[in-house]
Amino acid sequence: MPSSIDKPVSSASAASARELVESEPTGRDRAAITETITTIAASADVHAWAQVRAAFADVVLLDYGTPERLSSDAIIARWRPLLQAFDATQHQLRGVTVRVTGDSATASASFQATHSMGHAIWILTGQYEYALQRSPLGWVVTATRMIPASSSGDTSLLARAQAMARGSQPPEAEAAHERDVIAAATVR
Repeated sequence: MPSSIDKPVSSASAASARELVESEPTGRDRAAITETITTIAASADVHAWAQVRAAFADVVLLDYGTPERLSSDAIIARWRPLLQAFDATQHQLRGVTVRVTGDSATASASFQATHSMGHAIWILTGQYEYALQRSPLGWVVTATRMIPASSSGDTSLLARAQAMARGSQPPEAEAAHERDVIAAATVR
């Protein structure tokens, strides 16, 4: 006896199924998704933490080298002291691509993140990958992954900012690990 999977599908339902599986986003979805991910970058730079928080789902898979499932409040609690330790940061996104599958989406963008302390500057470039979900209030990020490509300038700024964020000097092992991460990004 044939199952419902074996039954022929009308061309109209096949077209609907393909659209649900993956579709080009509408102009409105593309703009809203791009705004969501750029809000995270721009708002973090100006320390507008409520706006950063609003762009995230309640729980986010954050991968900046080690994947972690964190509440959006935990992400803000981590980012706030770190980014505020720099005199200034500027996270620029370009080349945003968006794919929509029903009420889920993925996006990616190249980034350049400039960090400064005094006259010292550290620049990190790479790619961000995002997963998003449509919510009653709009698109929210459910996962983000940072893939570093290159690092230039004063690479010690990250360790200095981390130490300032903690209110102490980093253990030597942690500082060595940070240098290794930065060196790996530079080699790529």
